[in-house]
Amino acid sequence: MDNGVSSYRRFLKGDEEGFVEIVRDYKDGLILYLNGFVKNISVAEELTEDTFVKLGIKNRI
Repeated sequence: MDNGVSSYRRFLKGDEEGFVEIVRDYKDGLILYLNGFVKNISVAEELTEDTFVKLGIKNRI
């Protein structure tokens, strides 16, 4: 397992499927991690979404 490195590299090269794989593989864990801080699953889900949106935007500029 490469911890998403190959998916991220493909995404940086323009392969949208790489981004889909990153979201699929890390979404649930990130939600649970953030929920540990904010103690609100809805807020944790929103923060997770914001995180992936920023990741996608940052790497498209």
